[in-house]
Amino acid sequence: MRKTILAIFGIVGMLLGFYLGELASSVSWLKWLAIGGEIGFKNPVVLDLSFLQITFGLWFKISVCGVLCMVIFGFIGRAVARWLKV
Repeated sequence: MRKTILAIFGIVGMLLGFYLGELASSVSWLKWLAIGGEIGFKNPVVLDLSFLQITFGLWFKISVCGVLCMVIFGFIGRAVARWLKV
């Protein structure tokens, strides 16, 4: 349960950080928060076995603000897990 709480808080932190980084990119002295990159497959890989078709795709957009928020939310998630005594 503790790992689930940390994973949820980490994902929420990354999403919030991504959007905050996008907002910060319009401010000249906060543009460094939006620096990042993309990892993954832009075009999904398709495995076609004539009776079964499976599509694989994974893509991440990572920014400085996203990583910072993910770490902060990780600490918050750990505190919440301790508070819930999980």
